[in-house]
Amino acid sequence: MTGRPRGSARPVSDERRFAALADFLTPDGQPVVRKEYDYITIWGFWNGPDELLATQDGKYYQAVNAKRACTNKLISKQTMEN
Repeated sequence: MTGRPRGSARPVSDERRFAALADFLTPDGQPVVRKEYDYITIWGFWNGPDELLATQDGKYYQAVNAKRACTNKLISKQTMEN
């Protein structure tokens, strides 16, 4: 979940996730997934661009956390801080 409620009144196109996760609550009793926030999902590993994979052999998989994603310009600093 991002750190602040989203500013736009953009409607949620698919509300099934809220219903499916309604029974999961934070320690303070709030739903873990809330409509007024945006969410960023970071999962899996990135092998790098195909051009790199074609020219070199070696360790391909790298874990990417939010700080590294920002440093590598995969996400903005504002996104990381939110």
